[in-house]
Amino acid sequence: MDRIGDTILYVGDRDSAESLQRRNDAKITHIVTVENSPLKWIKEDDRYKYLYHQCLDMEFEDLLSHFEKFFTFIDDAASTPDGKVLIHCFAGMSRSVTITAAYLMYKEKISAKSALKKIAESRGRVRPNDGFLRQLHIFNQMGGEMDDYCPVYKTYKLKRLAENVQSGNMDVDKLDLASEVDKSKSENYYKCMKCRRPLFRTSSLLVHTMGVGEAAFDWRAWFPAGKSLTEEENNDDEDTVCDKSIFIEPVQWMAGILNQLEGKAKVMVCLTKCQTDRLSFTVSANLFKHNYERCSYKFD
Repeated sequence: MDRIGDTILYVGDRDSAESLQRRNDAKITHIVTVENSPLKWIKEDDRYKYLYHQCLDMEFEDLLSHFEKFFTFIDDAASTPDGKVLIHCFAGMSRSVTITAAYLMYKEKISAKSALKKIAESRGRVRPNDGFLRQLHIFNQMGGEMDDYCPVYKTYKLKRLAENVQSGNMDVDKLDLASEVDKSKSENYYKCMKCRRPLFRTSSLLVHTMGVGEAAFDWRAWFPAGKSLTEEENNDDEDTVCDKSIFIEPVQWMAGILNQLEGKAKVMVCLTKCQTDRLSFTVSANLFKHNYERCSYKFD
């Protein structure tokens, strides 16, 4: 295992974590396992506080949505007298490095590039997979803080939700859907002009660019293929923002309809109680698209 600079963070592989059962020269107090299986001996050892997160070293895995859980645990180590935390995965190069970099970004307010460089200076084996690099870049655009209202993060979550719908791997009860419109609060929202039903808040709107179709909602587009975050920071797209149609994130009243999708790649469903209102949404591998078809009714 290697200590990262003068921090309380140590990064290691599975073997370094297993060795803590026998000896603890580094005086580790907390252990984070980001791997396929937890440490088997840890439950019977009260010397350490322990956090396990199941995760494969695959591009499709989502670590970004769980960053806060890791931060809380590591902050607990930081508040413990002489606290030190080992963050490990199997090889100590990808998953553990991603969590360590994210925490450095969060705590020291540095960029993803700087965080990875700092880890590399203490530990040469720094190779997060491309999916984790993209997630670090999104976190970088969020300013090193988890922000549910960040457009890039909304798009990222939407992309993942659409992929789960397509694969049929979806538990609607666990979905992170936007809340219903609360008319008692001072906030702008859209409603149907016929039945006057509140549909969604302006905070649920998603910005998209013109002329690129579903590709506008691919969160990977924020980090072009073939470019390494450790080499060069990505610049924001300068494409023209579309103002001809409205795209929103899924809201809670859509949950019943989502239950009926059953893994279909693309589904068109009427969303309102008004049969003449043709509000619809499309679920695909790349986006949720919500729009009114051409008719005599509009929304405001």
